[in-house]
Amino acid sequence: MPTSTPCRFHHLRKRCSVSCQFCFHIGGDVLHVWRCQREWAIIHERPVTLTSAAGGCKAQPAIIAERTGEDYSVARDEALFAAICAGDRPGAQAAAQAALDAGASVDSLMNESLIPAMRHVGDLFESGEAFVPEMLISARAMDAVLQIISPLLVASGVQPRGRVCIGTVRGDMHDIGKNLVAMMLRGAGYEVDDLGVDCQEDKYVAAVEAGAQAVCVSALLTTTMPAMKNVVAVLRDKGLATPVIIGGAPVTQKYADEIGADGYADTAAGAVGVVARCLGVEQPE
Repeated sequence: MPTSTPCRFHHLRKRCSVSCQFCFHIGGDVLHVWRCQREWAIIHERPVTLTSAAGGCKAQPAIIAERTGEDYSVARDEALFAAICAGDRPGAQAAAQAALDAGASVDSLMNESLIPAMRHVGDLFESGEAFVPEMLISARAMDAVLQIISPLLVASGVQPRGRVCIGTVRGDMHDIGKNLVAMMLRGAGYEVDDLGVDCQEDKYVAAVEAGAQAVCVSALLTTTMPAMKNVVAVLRDKGLATPVIIGGAPVTQKYADEIGADGYADTAAGAVGVVARCLGVEQPE
């Protein structure tokens, strides 16, 4: 594609220097999207974006708390908390490794730094102060830390909050939303079985039979939404009462009620709370 292709994801409706083709929705550069969104926020005098709100990797939870009104001072490792909020993957990995080398326990890093950081990112998104690309960047930083501490969590006997499977329905190849929900769930302490895209109904059945306690189903197209109803029907026909949570751009609470789904979430951060409710799991403070 020529570099003059208009960036149709952000709202400036002007030519971009990068050929993004709907930006990250079709393989574009997430950082490019972030720059577009930040420029839009500045022009329209919207609140500062996630990275500037976090103040970079030198930010302290108390500073962020002053801005948002939330108390994040419980973060054991402030450098790790701030790096996750700022989406600094190398910084987050370095902070996590430094904390472990200093004797911090993996469960304390998870419950007192990682989970509060991702909850804060979700709060900023819910309030309109952060955009999807920023959530993705933070989630990827968190995912990089999980690669370090997950083996240690298993070795130390720390149990996940639950086991969840997630997939995009049959006929739908979109995975950005699914991936973001999966990363948010992992960041909240859940074991996640990612089934991928274009999932046949039997994939969800197999995941439940393998131990998944909740099923998250994603669809981005109105033409693939009926497959969500099929997933619920097939699970119930198999005698499986596992809760099904649905989400995606065209999906609504009304549709969830119509097909007999157990939950609906309109954001990745919201999905974590819905899963917790369906499983009866107490959310971390």
